[in-house]
Amino acid sequence: MKQHKLIFNSLVLFFILPIFILSCNIKSSQTVKISVLTNDRASKEIKIIIYDMLTLADSILSERQIDSTGKAALEFNLTQPTFAYIDFGKYGSSLYLEPSNDLKITVDTIQSPKILFTGNGAVPNNFLYQTAAIRKSYESKGGKYFSYLYPNDLILRLDSLEHDYANYHSTNQNSKSLPENTRELLTLKNNIGVIAIKEECLMVHYLDSSYISQCPKQLLNISNEIPFDQKPIKYRLLDYVLALRGNLGLLKRNVTRYNRNHEANFPKILSDSIEQNKKYTKGDKELLNAMILIDEVELTPTIDSLFNAFKHNYPGSLYLPHLQENRNSRLALLPGKDAPDFSGKTMDGKTLSLKDLKTKIIYVDVWATWCAPCRAEFPFSKHLAKQFKDNNEVVFLYSSIDDLSKKDKWVKMVNENKDLLGIQILQQDENMEKAYLMRGVPHYILIDQDGKIVNADAPRPSSGKVENEIRKLLRKERPSDSIKPKP
Repeated sequence: MKQHKLIFNSLVLFFILPIFILSCNIKSSQTVKISVLTNDRASKEIKIIIYDMLTLADSILSERQIDSTGKAALEFNLTQPTFAYIDFGKYGSSLYLEPSNDLKITVDTIQSPKILFTGNGAVPNNFLYQTAAIRKSYESKGGKYFSYLYPNDLILRLDSLEHDYANYHSTNQNSKSLPENTRELLTLKNNIGVIAIKEECLMVHYLDSSYISQCPKQLLNISNEIPFDQKPIKYRLLDYVLALRGNLGLLKRNVTRYNRNHEANFPKILSDSIEQNKKYTKGDKELLNAMILIDEVELTPTIDSLFNAFKHNYPGSLYLPHLQENRNSRLALLPGKDAPDFSGKTMDGKTLSLKDLKTKIIYVDVWATWCAPCRAEFPFSKHLAKQFKDNNEVVFLYSSIDDLSKKDKWVKMVNENKDLLGIQILQQDENMEKAYLMRGVPHYILIDQDGKIVNADAPRPSSGKVENEIRKLLRKERPSDSIKPKP
């Protein structure tokens, strides 16, 4: 009997032990290790961040405190390659991570932050860091950001940027040792970045007929340059999704620019064109249709129909839970619902919250110093504010989402910009973006005298619609107005 038991135990070990060893090897092969050494004593922690391809929400893959010697070590598992971002607080860098990477990161901040990658996985990350530096050198060359250039000057600058990218690619011997798939992804990131710049410039100037008339065809037909592919989505390439979003934004503006009657039906028009377009894969169509639904604020019959069609066409979609959650959140932002409160610091350091302005009509402008489309709206904001300069029932609230560590830059821009007529706050409530389902800036919100939402995704100042909406609210009879005093 003992002999049979011994044989049985031996057989169990024979079969189980290899499985155990295999599982350990698999776990080990999925582990990513990152060690950091920095001489920046201002940085207290490090975060590795990834982004959701539909909602653009960021999530922390790993985080660690930096010790007193400037060191930190992070360790986490990955099942496939992914793009990410390493955040040191005031600066950071894009990352390309693969399972089993063992990265060493050295940060030197004696003059300006410089990041060097060594170890397993260093080559693609040094590539990303260096090409990001090339792009940064062009962003405000000659004192002008891309969106401030005339179309021909813009094309010339972008041609020079692409030339420098190509030159770096050809002379960087280390990157030539990378697998072809990895090289393609890294090159795609840079190319998509250029496309996104062109889209941004067109978005900023789409109401400027003089600018549009000067645009060459290669700029106006920018959507033809987007290389539709599932790999960037699979590997979380944020630049690719931003380019897709920019493309959708331009399509909407082209549809509604000449015929405002199309605006309400735009989601259906766009969805139909996507489904009929043969250049899109099924995965492309799934994501683009999900983007349409996630960005629409109003729950109209058209949106209800598109949502039901999406569930039917893509029943197992990973985007469905996000869309359902978004739908539920939209219900809480319908006109007449209480506006979620948020707060920020004023120029003199005092805390101001939305509820402090109750009894006022509030037009909220959510912006950032680094946002070119935000700044392009300021002259229109000034004109709008002037229409109500003698009316103390209307408040224009500018809420900046700039990092608190960059307060000086915010203060400087506000002081120098004469178009910002209203109350200025530096937002300190991180939940605001989630509460109002913001997908980016600029973003505008209109709130009535009772603190109720009028429009959680209000028109831009340049739309020409806001003044009329505010005047409607000023004419609105409030319950307190209808109560007559007793004789």
